[in-house]
Amino acid sequence: MTDLNGIASSNRLNSSFLGLGFYLVVLLVLYPVGWGWIDLKFECYLLVHTVLFGTLFLFRNSNVSRKQILVVAILGRILLVGVPPFTTADVGRYFWDGFVLSQGLDPYTLTPNQLKHLASQWPLPFDNRDYVSLYPPLGMMLFRVSVVFGYSYALWVWKSILLVVSCFTVFFLGRVIKSNRSFFWIVLNPLLLLETMVGSHIDAVVGLAIVSAMYLALEKRWALVGVSLGLGTLVKLSPLLCILASLTSLGFRRSGLKLAGGFFLTVGVGYGAFLLLGFVPLGSIGTFFKLWRFGSPLQFLFDELALVHSVFWVRALIAGGVIFWVSRSHTDFLARWALWLALLFLLSPVVFPWYLIPLVVIPRYQLFVSGWAFSLPFTYEVMTQYVDSGLWQPSAWPLCLIFLGWVLAGFFQDAGRKSC
Repeated sequence: MTDLNGIASSNRLNSSFLGLGFYLVVLLVLYPVGWGWIDLKFECYLLVHTVLFGTLFLFRNSNVSRKQILVVAILGRILLVGVPPFTTADVGRYFWDGFVLSQGLDPYTLTPNQLKHLASQWPLPFDNRDYVSLYPPLGMMLFRVSVVFGYSYALWVWKSILLVVSCFTVFFLGRVIKSNRSFFWIVLNPLLLLETMVGSHIDAVVGLAIVSAMYLALEKRWALVGVSLGLGTLVKLSPLLCILASLTSLGFRRSGLKLAGGFFLTVGVGYGAFLLLGFVPLGSIGTFFKLWRFGSPLQFLFDELALVHSVFWVRALIAGGVIFWVSRSHTDFLARWALWLALLFLLSPVVFPWYLIPLVVIPRYQLFVSGWAFSLPFTYEVMTQYVDSGLWQPSAWPLCLIFLGWVLAGFFQDAGRKSC
C-alpha cells in the first residue's frame, strides 16, 4: 500500500511539472504574436489567455510546492520581457508624458496636439491626442525615468521596472498568503501576468503598493500601511478606496489615525512637490470618465434603459447599500479592501482589463475575481478593428460574457462559503 501511495504521489508530482511546464511554453506563443509574425494578434492573445486559465483550472488541486510555484511565476515574468505591448496604446502615452515632463513642460495642461512641434524628437501617442494627461505625480516620475536613455531604450527600461515591480509583488504575496492554492491562483493569474508583462500597464505598481500594504497591515504597522497606499494613490487613485475601507473598520482610534496620517502625508508631499514645481496635477480624469464607456455591463444596462439623469443616484444607492452591508458584516480588512475595490470597478463606466490588477492581488473572493479576470479581457475584440481602421466600436457580447462570469463565479463563491 505504501508503494502504491508513493507511486500515486509521484504521478501527481510529474503531472504538476508537466502542467507548469506547459504553462510556460504557452507564454512563448506571444512572441510571434507580439512581433507581428502572426496577423490575428488579439485572437491569439485571447486564446493564450484562455489556455492559461484552463491550465490553472486543470492543475488547481495538484501537489505543487510553494517553491515550484514561485519559480514558475518568476520565470513566466522573465520570459515575457521581450514581448512588445501590442494589446494597448497606453505605453506610448506613458513615454510621451515622460518626455514632455523631461522638457520642463506640463503634461497636465498641454495636449499632444498642442506640442506637435516636439514630434521630431519623440513620437506622438497613438490616440487621445486632444486630451491632457491624467496620471498622478509618482506615475509621471516613473514615466520620466523610463525615457532617460532615449526612445530606443525606453521600452526596455519600462519593462525592467515592471519586472522588478512584479517580482516584488510575488515576494510579498508569498509572505501574505499562507495557502499554496491561493498563492498558485494569484501569482499565476493570467490577467495579472499578461497585463503586467505584455500590456506593460502602470497598474502593476498599484498592485505592488496594495500587496506591500497588506503585508504591513498584518504586521500592524499602520502608519506604513498608509504610506504604501499613499504611494499607490500617487500612481492611480484606486488605493484611496482601501484607505476608506480601512477607516470604516479602524475608525479614529490610534491605529486609524496612524493610517490616515501616513496616507495623507504621502499624498500631500507628492502632489505638493508637483505644485511647487509649477505643474497642475489634475489632468483629464474627470473628462475621461465622463466621455468613455467600456467594459461595464452595468453602464451598458444604464445606457440601454436611458437612465441618463438618474444614473448617479442609482450608483449612489448601490454603493451606499453595499458599503453599509460591508461595514456591518465584514471585519476582515482584506475582505473590505476587495469589496470596496470591486464596488468601484462594478460601478465605473470604464473598466479596462488591467484595472483589475489591484483586485486580483487581494486573496479574498478568488472565485468571483477569477471569473471576472477571465471574462474581462474578451473586451479586446474591439482592438483588431481599432488598430486596422481607427474605428472604436465595442461589441455587446463581451459584456454578456462578463455578466455571466459574475453570476457563475458569484454562485460558486457563495456555494463554497456555505459548504465550509
